[in-house]
This record gives sequence, structure tokens and C-alpha cells, in this order.
Amino acid sequence: MSEKYPTDRFDDVPPEIQRVGAHRSSLRSRSPWMIFAWAALVTGIIVGGSTTYILGSSGKLQAFLFPVSTPTPTVEPTAEPTLAPDLVVNVFNATPIVGLATTVGDQLAAAGVPVGVKSNASVTDTKKTIVFYSTKGAEGAARGVCEALNNACQIKLTSAYATSQAPLTLVLGADYRVPTVAPAPAEPAAG
Repeated sequence: MSEKYPTDRFDDVPPEIQRVGAHRSSLRSRSPWMIFAWAALVTGIIVGGSTTYILGSSGKLQAFLFPVSTPTPTVEPTAEPTLAPDLVVNVFNATPIVGLATTVGDQLAAAGVPVGVKSNASVTDTKKTIVFYSTKGAEGAARGVCEALNNACQIKLTSAYATSQAPLTLVLGADYRVPTVAPAPAEPAAG
């Protein structure tokens, strides 16, 4: 069912224009580049807004826009290696090498380090050799034990062994290398 509207001035358009209704304009042709530019602009706004929201909600935007300068860490002085005759060292073997605690304990005693307990540890798969010390004042003595071993070892401040009778605890790990002793030269046979 079509409805009839009264004729008005818009219906009286000359036939050579070939338009239906003078009030409608013809479609203008749009350049494909213009369409692409608008699509790129809208995509940029969406991506930029999403990124800003995500970074802002995680707190990283604040750090990006207003970077905070981090202070340079101060290097704490380390104590010089010393042999402290009043600080006893317990030696524990945490490797599968049999008798290593006794061998190393005797080596330390020969170097002037007082040795307490020489025993096997409860584990045999420790990777690193470490001298544990329980007070900051014992750091130099812990370094002295490493130096007396002529081996690369680490030192670590911990309260884990504070209840033992010795302020220093040496745990021998898989990285400990037993020093090889060259055989003594043979004396010439008397003859």
C-alpha cells in the first residue's frame, strides 16, 4: 500500500537532472585513501587508549612518564682475610668423597685455623663450598678460612649455625678441589 502525498515544489524538478526528490543530494565519491586514513586514526585511538589503560592500571605508566632515579648502591667494605685463633671452625663434608672433612680439617689445622668438629653432613649433593659465619665480626675469619683452603669458596652470613659451638662452619661442596700433593723426591740409594 503506497501512500500518496500531495505534490510540492520538490517534485517539480526538470527531467534532465534525473533525480528523484530535489531535497536529496547525490553521493560524493570518497577516496580510498581517505577511508584508510580514518580507519588508521580510529585504530590508533583504540590501541593507544587500551595501552594507556593497561599501563595505568598496572602502575607502569607512572614509571614510564615519570621515571624515578634509583640511587647507586653503595658497596659495603669487606673484611680482610684473617686467621683468628679464637674462632673455631666446624668442617662438614657434603660430598660423596669419603674422609674429605678429616682431610680438609687437618689442612686447616696445619694452616693455624682452630678446627672443631670434622664430620659428614646430612646431605651429599651440595654444589658450592661455603663458609658460614654467624656474626659480622667473624667475616674476616671466614675469608681467612677460604684463603687457607687455597680454593674458591663463598662466605655467607647466616644465623642457621649460630647455635653450634663454633662461630664458623665450613660446608664442603662438589666444587671443592682436593689439592694434589706431589710425591716427595726419592732419595738416592746408599751404596
